[in-house]
Amino acid sequence: YISKKEFLNNYLKKKNKKILKILIFIVSFIVLLIVIQNFFSSSGKFVAKITIENIILDNSDIIKKINKFKDDENLQGVLVSINSPGGTVVSSKELYTIIKRIRKNVPVVVSMKEVAASGGYMVSLAGNKIFSYNGTLTGSIGVILQSANIEEFLKVVGVRPIIFKSGDLKAVPNPLERLSSAGIENIENIIKDMHEKFLDLVKTERKISSDNLRLISDGRIFTGAQAKEINLVDYIGNEDDAIEWLKKEAQIDGEINLVDFSQEEKISSLFNFSIFKNFINNVSFYPTGLYALWSANYE
Repeated sequence: YISKKEFLNNYLKKKNKKILKILIFIVSFIVLLIVIQNFFSSSGKFVAKITIENIILDNSDIIKKINKFKDDENLQGVLVSINSPGGTVVSSKELYTIIKRIRKNVPVVVSMKEVAASGGYMVSLAGNKIFSYNGTLTGSIGVILQSANIEEFLKVVGVRPIIFKSGDLKAVPNPLERLSSAGIENIENIIKDMHEKFLDLVKTERKISSDNLRLISDGRIFTGAQAKEINLVDYIGNEDDAIEWLKKEAQIDGEINLVDFSQEEKISSLFNFSIFKNFINNVSFYPTGLYALWSANYE
C-alpha cells in the first residue's frame, strides 16, 4: 500500500526528471548547432554574408559581426544583403565607411532586396558592385528632419508652454514654439549641407552624369530597373547572381563556402538578452539624429 502523499511525491519526481531530460536535450542540441556552425565558419577559405535590415540606428551588433571576419586571412569576399528604408545619417555613413575598408582587400558585392533607399542606398555604395531586383525600391537620396508645431492644440486644451533657453536657435525645431525665419534658415542650411555630402558620395562612387545627378537630387525613389538605367545599380539579379559575380571576382574554384554571420547571431542570441535591446531599438518612434529615410508609410 502506497499513501497518496508518497504516490504524489513519486509522480512529481518522475515528471521533474522527464522535464530535466527534455531541457538537457534542448540545450545540448543548441550547443551542438553552435559548435557545428563555428567549425564550418572557421574551416578554410570562406565568403562572409552580413544582412542589414530595418531602420539603421545602432550599428554595434553589425560591427561585431564584421569584426569577426574582416581581418581573417581566409576571407575571400563579402556579400552584403540590404533591406532597409534608411536610417540616421551618422549610422548609415558609419556602415558605408566600415564596409568600404573591407573592399580594399577582398571584393564586396551588394544584393538589394525589397527596399534599399536613402541611408540603405548609402550603405550600398560601399560595394564594388550592386545587384537589385526589378522591383526593388531604391534612391531617395536626401535627408529629412521632421517636427510639428502644437501651439494651437495646446491652446485648445488650456496649456501654455513656458520655455527658458540660452539662445534663439537652441532646441530648434521645437514643437512647443513657432519657427522663426532664422530658425528655418538654420535648419535648411544643415539639411542642404548633409544633402550635398550625400550627392558627392553618389557622384564619386557611381560616376554618375550631371543630368542624372540632377534627376536624383530631389529625393525621388526608383525601381531597380529605373536605377539600372541611370547607373545607381550595376545589375538586375537576385542574390545567387551576386554570389556568382563574387565567385568570379574572387577567382573561387568549385563550391563557394558562404558563412552567414547574421544567422550566427540569431543562434547566439538565444543565450543573451541583446534581442530585447534590438527590439526596443526597432520600436523607437522618435530616435535622435538627422534622418536619411524613406518608407512607404510616409505620405
